[in-house]
Amino acid sequence: MIRPHQLSATTRFFYALCIGVLFVSSISADDNRPFTDIRGSLSGSWYDPVRNGEGFIFEFGNNPSGPAATVFWFTHLDGVPYWLIGSVEYEPRLFDQSGLLEFTMAEVSGTGFGGEFDASALARLERGQLSFVFDSCNKAFASWQPGKDAGPLGDQSVEYQLQRITLGLDGVTCAEDAPSADDNDQNLFEIQGPKVVSVGESFRVTADLDVSETSALSGFWRITKSNGETYREFDFSGSPDTSIEVSTPGLYTLTLFTTSPKQREGVGHSFAVATELTGNVMTDTRLTLNDSPYRLMDSIQIRQETELGFDAGVLVFGEGHSIRSFGDFVANGTAERPVVLHNTAVIPGGTQSDGPYFSIQLDNVAMIGGTLYEPSGNAIYGYLDARDSLFINLQRYTYIWYPNDKTVLHRNVFWGTGELTFGVRDVPIEITNNLFANYRPIFADGVIQNWANYRDSTIKVERNSFLDVGEPTLDIQSDGQYSAPRNYWGTTNEEIIQSMINDANVDFALPGVIEFRPFLTEPDIETPTLRECRERIQQLPKVVTDELSAEVCF
Repeated sequence: MIRPHQLSATTRFFYALCIGVLFVSSISADDNRPFTDIRGSLSGSWYDPVRNGEGFIFEFGNNPSGPAATVFWFTHLDGVPYWLIGSVEYEPRLFDQSGLLEFTMAEVSGTGFGGEFDASALARLERGQLSFVFDSCNKAFASWQPGKDAGPLGDQSVEYQLQRITLGLDGVTCAEDAPSADDNDQNLFEIQGPKVVSVGESFRVTADLDVSETSALSGFWRITKSNGETYREFDFSGSPDTSIEVSTPGLYTLTLFTTSPKQREGVGHSFAVATELTGNVMTDTRLTLNDSPYRLMDSIQIRQETELGFDAGVLVFGEGHSIRSFGDFVANGTAERPVVLHNTAVIPGGTQSDGPYFSIQLDNVAMIGGTLYEPSGNAIYGYLDARDSLFINLQRYTYIWYPNDKTVLHRNVFWGTGELTFGVRDVPIEITNNLFANYRPIFADGVIQNWANYRDSTIKVERNSFLDVGEPTLDIQSDGQYSAPRNYWGTTNEEIIQSMINDANVDFALPGVIEFRPFLTEPDIETPTLRECRERIQQLPKVVTDELSAEVCF
């Protein structure tokens, strides 16, 4: 992947004006988040300092059908200035929550200058997707993903760390630029407190306020449920420090409102009140949505021939502890209500070659941190079946040791994870329609590694998207052997694809060659995309995503 912020600057940024056509649809608006007061100030010129010589101009405004944003991208192609334009209507509530805008960029051409101009001759060609995440009204992250019709723009993604050049619209002030923080309508302080507590556990919270205010300070705290209902309100006078206890499991937001000496609203603090999960699973057990979220108080085990099941929508805070399955770990969520595992290690436990065997079955699961099927140091006998799931920033690699039944990894997203390494004997393994990006391999040989294939077990590695162009991706070791046709590599350059494969073409000591032809020239239609990944992450509770950087799935 090209990372422009590592390149040297060459020329100065140039300015221009351009006329574009807005492609819009009607969307409702609900202004209630921090970006509400600075949208207008986002208008103006932005650039990446190490890409001095190209940049972006934003225009935030309103159409008859709703708020709209337009972006003009000024860059170069074949030695001459080149412009792309994109426009989108956005839903203010969603933008205020995420700071995310996504544009389909178009090249507009086909007519002449002055008297030669003919509007009917204009041609509009879509070239790809440009996404922005505004961290504030002065900083933003941008990502360019060329489309299948990118033409002369090639097939490589580009990233930008942007800062604002102009100070927005005349008369429209960004809160960061204000000379003082006295605007009563701004969110001027944040609440400090734990992210996860147990049901009935008392915990202290405070707010980051100017100490000089506390003597005359008064106001109230509000606890809001995830559905927007008020759970509780209570007044305070003087110091905002207080102790809180919630007796019902769920997801909540805590907000501080001051009434004196000024009326102000703080930035909401998201937290979870969880049911404690302790002790080994000795009989069939189900984690219910009614008692969710759950909090692992220690590492636990699932007994042989026993199932631990999860209702759709259940959230587990592992807090670094593990669930080791000697029986069946069955987490079946839905696209709308995934099972969420936060910082939880899901570990295989079956060590008996003659059974009983374990299984780890994941369907529409979102794992944030933690580990999946990490090395146990012993032979393990069971299988993994993971479908339609997100695996984000896993802390260790996945090590599948001689599964006893068909192992399937299908339509998943692996972002910021280590290797998927496996050995098979007698049973098939299918790794299909997965998206792999932002690799973090431990051994730097590749993210999919086969170290054993005995008795000609069927290995299917097809229709995946490998998006870290030029990085080690496929690997065979020892007795491994497999082919990987019909995958998308983020490029159609065969030399680059070959460089992403560690096999006998690179090291004659390795057992064979991984055949990658024929390869896909664009992602398979059933394989998840980065945009789909972002959309799914945005649907997860804020209490589990607030630790993620803006760059996840870009």
